[in-house]
Amino acid sequence: LGEGLPADTALRSLGDHRLKDFDEPVRLLQVDVEGLRREFPPLASLSARFELLPSELSAFVGREAEVATVRELLESTRLLTLTGPGGTGKSRLALEVARATGGAYAQGVAFVPLAQVSDPALVPPTIRGALGFAEEPGRRSTETLIEKLRHHELLLLLDNFEQVTAAAGLVAELLAGTERLKVIVTSRIGLHLEGEQEYAVPPMAVPEGTTDYETIAANDSVRLFVDRACQARSSFALDARNAPVVAQICRRLDGLPLAIELAAARIKMLSPDALLARLSSRLDLLDGRGGDRRRTLRGTIDWSHDLLATDEQVLFRRLSIFSGGASLDAIEALVPRIEQADAPAIADALDPLAALIDHSLVRQVERDDETRYLMLETIREYGLERLAASGEADVLSAAHAAWYLDQVHELAPTFTAGPDGPDLVEREHADVRAALRWVIGRDDTQRAMLAVADLWRFWHLRGHLREGLAVCEEVAGMPDADRVSAAAAGARYAHASLLYWQGRNEEALAGYEAALETARAAGARDREADAQFALAFSYGIVKDWPAAHRASRAAEALYDELGNDLGVINARFTDAYVSSLAGDWARATVQLRAVLVDIEANGDVFWALNSRIVLAWTLTRLERIEEARQILRQNLEQSIEFGDRASENMAVEALATVAAFDGDTDRALLLAGVAEAIAEDFGGKAPDELVIALDPVVLARDRAGLSGDEAEQLVKHGRAMGTDAARDLARQVAAER
Repeated sequence: LGEGLPADTALRSLGDHRLKDFDEPVRLLQVDVEGLRREFPPLASLSARFELLPSELSAFVGREAEVATVRELLESTRLLTLTGPGGTGKSRLALEVARATGGAYAQGVAFVPLAQVSDPALVPPTIRGALGFAEEPGRRSTETLIEKLRHHELLLLLDNFEQVTAAAGLVAELLAGTERLKVIVTSRIGLHLEGEQEYAVPPMAVPEGTTDYETIAANDSVRLFVDRACQARSSFALDARNAPVVAQICRRLDGLPLAIELAAARIKMLSPDALLARLSSRLDLLDGRGGDRRRTLRGTIDWSHDLLATDEQVLFRRLSIFSGGASLDAIEALVPRIEQADAPAIADALDPLAALIDHSLVRQVERDDETRYLMLETIREYGLERLAASGEADVLSAAHAAWYLDQVHELAPTFTAGPDGPDLVEREHADVRAALRWVIGRDDTQRAMLAVADLWRFWHLRGHLREGLAVCEEVAGMPDADRVSAAAAGARYAHASLLYWQGRNEEALAGYEAALETARAAGARDREADAQFALAFSYGIVKDWPAAHRASRAAEALYDELGNDLGVINARFTDAYVSSLAGDWARATVQLRAVLVDIEANGDVFWALNSRIVLAWTLTRLERIEEARQILRQNLEQSIEFGDRASENMAVEALATVAAFDGDTDRALLLAGVAEAIAEDFGGKAPDELVIALDPVVLARDRAGLSGDEAEQLVKHGRAMGTDAARDLARQVAAER
């Protein structure tokens, strides 16, 4: 176009973007016209960037040479492993390199912490979840990652890999299946993979044999000490008198960053001279010049621990029970008093907790509008050793497991009411996992069964289907798992439900029938009602309409007997759904409208969204398009607000059908593509056998007389639309004919 543009029009470069079906990046331009909107959401191209690095509460000090070395090594390898014992600063060094080099990667950088993951099988879903990719039914998380990252130019930082080294093959698989992915791993040991470049992170340089103030002040370990000491006491300053003392402290601590930070925190109470005197008496045998650096670090933590008051020591070791940090509520519920006669009680956790924060043994962070308290993994390992030595570990672990699983049990009935319940369990997921592992490890079969019965809907809503299935199968193999009980019925129902959402319908149907039989034998009427409710859907999938109706009506009667109002409403919804599946759309419409009045009065968002989408689908089959459009307008907005991508997918796909009925072929096919993209992002969709509406692609193509290739081009454009643009398009179809 060059200079041939009108005076009020200009072209603006949006940079290079990687697009589907193009091997090389494409330069995209935006046309800016005076008087029209110019600012839009970021393009949803494959070059969308990740900026997934944690914020740091303290500055990164020194290490310029190490940063330069790691950056240089990273240029010539796709897998760089930073090794060294705990406390050497591997994670901070890796993060600093990631921050310094992130701009060189088209898709940015992503940090994945693995400190709370002990099962190698959980590494792939942890990475997938950190990157925001949904679990896809029938596909391993590793396959999803390879598919999503195949052409991405991304720096992936995997932190604390030493406890999941059996998952090293995943890293090799990721690198082999992608073109431009680079990985930095921090670990106490190397991964021993082909093409791996190891870098042993050294301790920080210490000032050797000098009393010169300028030389000492410029030293990295001294700079770190001074920075952290100033955080502890703002009036602290390095001067010519105390500089040689600080230099000796850093030498005693062998330049280990964690040891230096722990010692510097004591400046709040001790002068440098007093600090050195205490270190000398404690660590004479651990002189960094000839000693074992790991012993130096242990000695420093020993020393820091021994300076704590008794209640602070008790709180310190008990805090190590938390796998993923803890809220103040959890700390106050579990730590102050445990049921053991000889265990010291803590009247109030707040004061000793503040002391542990002051001493850098606990970190206070703000996360999701909540204050949480965390330990570095090295310090937590030390705390766990102290906890084991105290004799309190078993009692506290049992209390920890009971508290977290009780929290899940209380929240489970609310999981479909809104996002708060699932969000809370997600935040505490590391400790919920630890609680489950405790009861499974203790062969507490009944408690484990109750836990999976409570957790299955969380696993479904938050994309942990494969993890949940593995746990259900493990629990099914526990001692006495075949004994008839209400807990066994709940566990079998949970297992079947996860199979259902993975598309394994035959196995799910058999599982629900087994759950029903167990519930009846155990006299567990609530579990019997749940099994009948689920069976109505499974029978609907195989088109056994009489059996589906019988199951839904049996569920309704049982729920009514139990006084479960939401259960009654949902059973009536299921019966109406079966009517629609069977083609009795007029009857289903009457049923669904009656159900909706009650379900909206109940306030359950998940089931309201499901009921309305089935009504909208049914109305499209009756060609009552304007009524369907009105319902879909509400469903679209509520699913977006609720964060329910599955419901948004169903609303968009139904709106594509509405557009096809309108004769709006282009928008129908674009929205069909948008629905496909949402389903891919979410990792699943409603089973095809349960979708009542007509296929929007077939309907639009046939009505417009388009060829398959012509229709597919528009669907492909829809798949590539950004989220905001796609939602605007859906809103247009929902608002007007």
